Amino acid sequence: MGLGGISNSDTAGKPVLTHPAVRVRTATGKFQSSLVGSAGLKRTLSSPDVPRMAQEIARLRRRLRHAHVDSIMAVVATVEARDPYTERHSAQVAIYAEHLARAAGLSVSDIEGVVIAALLHDIGKIAVPDAILLKPGPLTATEFERIKEHPVRGVEILRRVGFLERELPLVLHHHEWFDGRGYPAGLKGAGIPLGARILQAADCIDAMLSPRTYKRAMSVTETIGELIRWSGTQFDPQVARLGIAMLRSRLEEAMVIATVTAATMTCLVNALPWATPSLATPSLSTFDAFSASAASH
Repeated sequence: MGLGGISNSDTAGKPVLTHPAVRVRTATGKFQSSLVGSAGLKRTLSSPDVPRMAQEIARLRRRLRHAHVDSIMAVVATVEARDPYTERHSAQVAIYAEHLARAAGLSVSDIEGVVIAALLHDIGKIAVPDAILLKPGPLTATEFERIKEHPVRGVEILRRVGFLERELPLVLHHHEWFDGRGYPAGLKGAGIPLGARILQAADCIDAMLSPRTYKRAMSVTETIGELIRWSGTQFDPQVARLGIAMLRSRLEEAMVIATVTAATMTCLVNALPWATPSLATPSLSTFDAFSASAASH
């Protein structure tokens, strides 16, 4: 017995929409599809149902898409766990990429694509041997060629998963340079997808700000200098400007926090009775005095 009580033998060799068990009728402003079987099952869809069904299908697709991404992220976490210096690298790149994508005026859907691509961009490194991936010194030309394969390997892995069509070009091209000297395809300028240009800058920003076995972490000021230096060659100038603005904002926030912290510490130190020469060590009453004095500030 088939779906809705229709016998498989009843429908064998007959087009579904012309079979007697299925009746399709249309009228002005209304679409009806009736499926009648041995149990007398009948279902009618009116025109208001169609957009609701479309919304529900879209919602289910998003849930399935996110479930696939969550599964792949487990693999990414395994890759990053091989190197303590790159642990949570993809998550940090996604944070920077989202900020840049919003600043670039991308749609909500495109921002989501950039963020998902950022989370998955290094999955191809699972095919790179530990001897190369974790090498503390400079790579040989042959080793670097192996590293350069990871965007293609990543796409080969992700292509087997549905619902990631828009992210594949971003993962594939996140190492392209604006002047055409990147890899794997040597794309140039506007020929590189905007999402990939954003992802490339976000990836580099996190790499510069993070320590590695072969280098120290750069300061925010040094990272800004590198974005300025390589704007128009490695980086899309527009994306580089957005990255510089993001980092300058971060630097200003850090300066405000440092200023507030310094002022707070000065206030607290001045309130400490044992900071005076007459008190060498604090006592219980000293702590009470400190609490009262700090509260007055």
